[in-house]
Amino acid sequence: ESALREDKDGKSMASPNQQSVIDGSLATGGSINDSVVTKDSDRHEKHSKRGCKPRSQRNRKRPISEVLSNDGLEIKANIIPLRINDGPIPGAPPFLRVIEPYVYTFTSHTKARWIGRTVLDVYVSEFGSYPPSYYEAAIEQGRILVSDKKIDLSHTITATDILCHRVHRNEPA
Repeated sequence: ESALREDKDGKSMASPNQQSVIDGSLATGGSINDSVVTKDSDRHEKHSKRGCKPRSQRNRKRPISEVLSNDGLEIKANIIPLRINDGPIPGAPPFLRVIEPYVYTFTSHTKARWIGRTVLDVYVSEFGSYPPSYYEAAIEQGRILVSDKKIDLSHTITATDILCHRVHRNEPA
């Protein structure tokens, strides 16, 4: 329902629930439209302070891995011109970007379905990127950590564990 309605003569009138707002506005010299805009902007200012905080200011419910993190990760790239006989290659981009090898850490918090299972079982069934023999070697060598600690193959996962898998990345050119 519109805040304003027309009477029999075609003049604009306020609905009964809006009359007090309009009367207050007209008493101060404002127009009917000004009062509606003013009230909406006041309401907007009141609500703009509500809502979620930015991610950086929210309280964390889970701990963050402090030993293995990608915060200081710096990936270096070299730009190499693509040329044949001192001329550009037709139909190819003029440059090739080559990424230098780097170490990256995959971090995952424990899921409810993982509790009570071994780390090796979880990695083999949930993260099937590598064969089981790779995960066994990675656990024994310390490339897979649980809550920033080296573990053995028979370690069972608890609800508060953080799984970290450190890999060496060599991206193709």
